Amino acid sequence: MGELGDTSNDRESRWRALMASAQDGDHAAYGELLSDLFPVLRRFVMRRWPNAHDTEDVVQEILVSIHTVRQTYDRQRAFTGDVPTDVEIGGAALLTLSL
Repeated sequence: MGELGDTSNDRESRWRALMASAQDGDHAAYGELLSDLFPVLRRFVMRRWPNAHDTEDVVQEILVSIHTVRQTYDRQRAFTGDVPTDVEIGGAALLTLSL
């Protein structure tokens, strides 16, 4: 399992609950989710692409990707199971920005 998938059950449960609340229109829960995710994603991106000068841009692209699929998130699936796909999208954005 990847670094993002190695989260504790408590964190996974919290993120799933926050995403479900966000799907139901709870803006505060969505803000909490993004606040929780930002430092985790930043560390992950910095480890994955240690020479990236635009880590913040990649993290933002990942968050945009999560936002884009927010309404289609399947509540029965693990939240962190979908995040690696979003990280790949962010990585592709990094490559595009670097060109």
